[in-house]
Amino acid sequence: MALLPHRGTTGQQPEPPELDDDSVLRDVLHEASRLVGHGTAVVVLHGPPGIGKFTRANRAALQLRRQLGAVLMELRPGRTPSGAANEFRELLSMLGARALLPLEMDADHLSEEYAKVTERVKTVLLLDDVADWDQVQPLLPAGSDGLVIATSLAPCPETLGLAAGKVVNIPVEGPDLTGCVEAFREAAGARGGRPSRDMVVSVVEQCFRSPLAIQLTGALYAHHTGLAVPDLVKELRRRLSERKRLPLGNHPADADLLLWAVLDWACEDLLEPEHRGLLEVLSLPETSTVGVHTAAELFHRKAGAYGPERVEQVAALLRDLADRYFLELQGRDRFRISSAVRQFAAYRLSHPPDADEPGSKVAPLILRAAYCRLTLAARPAVDGHLEPLPPFADSDSALGWLAEEKGAVIRALQIAERVDPGITLDVIKALCTFFVTTGDLNSLSMLEDVVDKESTGRRIPLGENGLLRSVRCAIDMAVGIGARRDGQLTASYEQLRAVRERYAEDNNGFDEAWALRHIGVTLHYMGDFAPAMRYLRRARDQLAPLDHLGNPEAQVRMAWVLHGLGALYADVGAFDEARRILDRSLELHQLHRGVRGRSWAQLVLASCCTKADDDPSVALGLLTRAAEGFEQTGDQAGLAWVRLENARSQMALGRLDKARRELREALDVLEPSQEGEGETARPGAPHVWIDRRALAWTRFEYARCLRHPYEVDLRAAELAAARRLFEEIGDRYGARCAAAEQSGRTERPRRSEVTVPEEDEESDGGEGEDMPNHQVDPVCESRCYIEASVLGDVPVVLEQPYRIRLDVQLDQDLVEALETGSEKDGQLKLLTMAPYAKIDPPVQMLQPVGSQWPLTADIELESQLTGPQHLRFVLITAANDTVLQDVRCQVEVCRVEPAVAEVAEP
Repeated sequence: MALLPHRGTTGQQPEPPELDDDSVLRDVLHEASRLVGHGTAVVVLHGPPGIGKFTRANRAALQLRRQLGAVLMELRPGRTPSGAANEFRELLSMLGARALLPLEMDADHLSEEYAKVTERVKTVLLLDDVADWDQVQPLLPAGSDGLVIATSLAPCPETLGLAAGKVVNIPVEGPDLTGCVEAFREAAGARGGRPSRDMVVSVVEQCFRSPLAIQLTGALYAHHTGLAVPDLVKELRRRLSERKRLPLGNHPADADLLLWAVLDWACEDLLEPEHRGLLEVLSLPETSTVGVHTAAELFHRKAGAYGPERVEQVAALLRDLADRYFLELQGRDRFRISSAVRQFAAYRLSHPPDADEPGSKVAPLILRAAYCRLTLAARPAVDGHLEPLPPFADSDSALGWLAEEKGAVIRALQIAERVDPGITLDVIKALCTFFVTTGDLNSLSMLEDVVDKESTGRRIPLGENGLLRSVRCAIDMAVGIGARRDGQLTASYEQLRAVRERYAEDNNGFDEAWALRHIGVTLHYMGDFAPAMRYLRRARDQLAPLDHLGNPEAQVRMAWVLHGLGALYADVGAFDEARRILDRSLELHQLHRGVRGRSWAQLVLASCCTKADDDPSVALGLLTRAAEGFEQTGDQAGLAWVRLENARSQMALGRLDKARRELREALDVLEPSQEGEGETARPGAPHVWIDRRALAWTRFEYARCLRHPYEVDLRAAELAAARRLFEEIGDRYGARCAAAEQSGRTERPRRSEVTVPEEDEESDGGEGEDMPNHQVDPVCESRCYIEASVLGDVPVVLEQPYRIRLDVQLDQDLVEALETGSEKDGQLKLLTMAPYAKIDPPVQMLQPVGSQWPLTADIELESQLTGPQHLRFVLITAANDTVLQDVRCQVEVCRVEPAVAEVAEP
C-alpha cells in the first residue's frame, strides 16, 4: 500500500492511515526488533520530502515504546535554542532527570549525565529531518536498549562510532504508479468526467511522481472545471519551462522546479488572500509544526488586541490549508508544514509585491514579537488566574501553549538582533515563573545559558548594565526557588541570598522583599525558624507601604509573604496569630483572583486547624477547596501536600486505615522511579519533578500508621528512608522527628529544639555540619528582632494618647542562655525613649523568657509636637544590662483643627 501524507478533515483530528500493509514500516519494525538489546542502534528513513517518512518513523517509535516499555524522546528542528548543551537539556528533561545546582552549563558534562541516565533506561529517540550526522553521534543513547529512528533526505554515510551493522538505512520512495493515480483522483474529488487511467498517468509523470505536486495538481484540476487533462499537462509543461528560464544559481532538479511551479499556481488559484498571508507567516517559526495560537498571533500582528474568536477564524484558515494540501494536520490544533512549502512561503514573504510588507531582515523580529506577546498574555495563567486570557480561551490553553512552545520562545530570544529590552525582561520573568511552577529546571538552564552567552556576544541587547543585572537576578531567583521546590535547600538558600544582596546593592527594595520572602520560606523548610521569622517579617515591612497604597503587584506579593509567615506561626504553635495572618493572605489572593495562591493559603489554614486540634471537618473542607484550585492550575506540588494534610486530618479523626490507604496512594504518586532511583523522575514524565520534602513527610506519616506487630520491619524501613531523605534535603526538624520515632519517643521534638548551638549539632552526629552560617547575614546579625506597630488610627493626633505594641522574637540559643541564667529568671528590660512625648512606662520588665510567644509589650505615649516623632526602644538583659537590640522608628503626628461651622446664606 502506498503511503501519502494524510489529508486533514475540517474540525477533527485525522485518523492515522492504516500501515499494516506498508512494507517500509514493516522493515523499520523488523530491523529495530533485531537490533534492540544488542547495543545502541540507528535506523534511518531517507528519501525526498512529502512522502511520509516522519509518519512512518513516528508510528514505529510509538509501537516500539509500547513493546519495549521504553521512554520516547523526540527532537525536531527549531524546538530548542541552538547548541549541543540545550539539546542535552531537552533530552534529559524528557527523561525526567533532575537538574542539580549549580546548573550545569558545559555540554561535555551534560553529555556525561545523559549517558548515565540512558545507560539504565530503555529509550527510543526520534529525530526529524537530520541534515548533519556529526551532530547526531553525541545524542546516541548509551544503553544496550537504546534505539534511534531518524528521518533524512539522504542516507547516513557514517557508522556514527557504532559497530558494523548498527546503522541501517531504509530508503523511502514515493508511491508506486497506482498509488499516484489514486492520490490524483482523491484530490480531484467528484468532478464530472472522470479521466482515464492513461490520462492520469500522463499528469503523474509530468509531476515526476512527487506526492505533493500530484495532490496540488489534482486540487487544481477540480478547481478549474473547464480544464481538460491534456490542457492541464500542457500548463504544467509551460510553467516548468518558465521556471527553467529563471537565473537560479543552485541549478535545481526538474522535479523541484515543477513542484515550485505547482505551488505557485495553486497558491494563486486555490487560496484567498487571507490564506496566502497566513501561509507566508507560517514560514517564520523554525519548528516543523505550528500551533493555532502562534499562527493567529503572526497573522494578526497588526490587529492589536484580539480574542479567542479571532483565533478560531485562523484555525479555520489552517484547516482550509490542510484540506488543500499545503499543510498536514498533526493534532487538534497543530499543523505540520513541509520543508518545500516552508521554503516557498518564505520566498513569498521575503519578496512581497507590497513594499510596506516586512522583508526577510525583520522576519526574526516579527517572530520574536509574536512569541513575546503570547508569553505575556499567558503569564496570568501561570500565576493561577482562571479567567479568559485573550487571545487564549482559558488558562489551560495558555499553559498548554507555553509547555509546547517554551523552547521556541527561548530560541526566538536567541536569534533576534533588535528588541525592546523592557519586553525582554518581562518575558524572561514570565518564563522563569512558568519553569519554577512546573519544576522545569532544565529549561531554566537553557534560558540562563542563552542570556549569558548572547548578552556577552551582544546578540541580546539588554540595554544598560542595570537591566542586564535585573534579567540575571530574575533568572537566579527562579533557580533558587526551583531548587527549594526540588529539595535542594542549602543550595537554594545560598542562591537566594546572593540574589538578595544584589537587589540590596541596587536599592531595589521591592524585589529585595521578594527575595527575603523566599529566603525565609527556605529557612523554614530547613528548620531554622527564628531566622526565617526575621526574613519574612522584613519582607512584609518592606512591602507594607506599597500594599497600603493599593499597588496590585505589591498586594499579590504581600499575600504570598503572609502565607509564608502564617505557615511559620502555625508550625511554632501560635495558632491564633497564624489564622489572623492567613485570613489576610486569603483575602488578598481572592481580591486579585489568584487561584493558586488562594489554594496554598487554604492548605496552610487546614494544616493550622489540624495542628491546633480544631474540628477536623473544617480542615477537610479547606483541603477540598485547595485541591480543586491546584487541579485547575496544574500545581502538582500543591496536590502532593493536600494528600499529606488530608491523611493527617483522617488520623486526627481516628481513621487510621483510611489515612494509611491515602498515604500509600500518595507515595505511589511521589515515588521518583520504579527502581527507587533518586536522580530521575518516572521515565517518560518530562518536567514533572518530585517534591522531595513532601515525599519525606508522606513516608514519615505512613510509617507512623504502621502499628501492627507484623509491620515492625516495614515501619523501621520506612522511618529510615524518611530520615535519610530529610537529612539529604536539609530538613533538620523532619530528621529529628524521624529520629524520635525510631527511638520510640511518643512525642515529637519541640520546634524550638531545631535551632541549637553548633556544638550541640556536632555532638548529635554532625547533622548540621554543612548548614550555612546564618549569623553572617545582616538580617540575622542580632539575636533578637523587635517589631513596632501603632494600635489604632494613624496618623497620631497631637496631645492625644496612643499606644505602641512591640513584638519581640528571640533566637533559640539566646532563649536557652537566658533560661539557664541564675539571675532574675531570664527577665528582659525594655527602655523607651521619645524626646517630645510623655511615655508610660519608660522602663518595663518583660515576662520571663518562654512564658509566651512572641513576647509583647505595650507603651502609651502622648506627643507634644506635630510632625515626625522619633522613638527609640532598647532591649537589655535584666541580669547584667547587656544590650540585645536597639531599634528606632518614627510616627507622624498631626494637629486636628477645630471644625468651622458653615453659615447659611439668608
